[in-house]
Amino acid sequence: MKDEKIKCIIFDLDGTLVNSMHVLVKAAIKAVKKYLDLPDEKIERIYRETTGMPFSKQVTFLTKDEELGKKIAEEFRKEKSKLFFKQPLFTDVEEVIKYLRDNEYLVCISSGALQESVDKYLQVRPLPVDAALGFRAPNFNKLLHMEFIMKKFGLSNEELVFVGDSPADMRYAKHKGVTAIGKIGTVDVEVLKKAGADIIIKDLRELVNMF
Repeated sequence: MKDEKIKCIIFDLDGTLVNSMHVLVKAAIKAVKKYLDLPDEKIERIYRETTGMPFSKQVTFLTKDEELGKKIAEEFRKEKSKLFFKQPLFTDVEEVIKYLRDNEYLVCISSGALQESVDKYLQVRPLPVDAALGFRAPNFNKLLHMEFIMKKFGLSNEELVFVGDSPADMRYAKHKGVTAIGKIGTVDVEVLKKAGADIIIKDLRELVNMF
């Protein structure tokens, strides 16, 4: 790649930096099944395909009942809090972030998880990033995260790259005209490509050869 215009690498958190998707799937299934009689396979498929969004948005793909959705989202929050903060970073994360910073790239996190969850995780496992953004009500999501980063650091969309593991991540990036790098793991290659991924990687170490 070696695009000299790129100044900032934005990473999703769950499934991209944190090896957490397996426990989050379990948490989602448990939360949903407390209120809805749906097959585990359907819940997992929709959760994986919509991950990257705030869970309050994800649950709308399973029920249009707003009050029920709020109950499911709160149940998921409780289940996630039991598991998420114990999950490790992928083994290449610290090495890759150090490489990027040593080469004078800005490194940011953009997560669909609540801001308080992002902050708490980084207290447990600190990372030297320039900004760590999570979802804040009513709508401070990944689209607005990219706008915030551009404004804060005086960058254009052409100077950003977004690295994520979900179709939603790819769509958010493409909507903003940002290069989208899809990491395999949460969904397969074709799903990421269909969502707009410009580049596909298997692990973060591949970024070392790109930047």
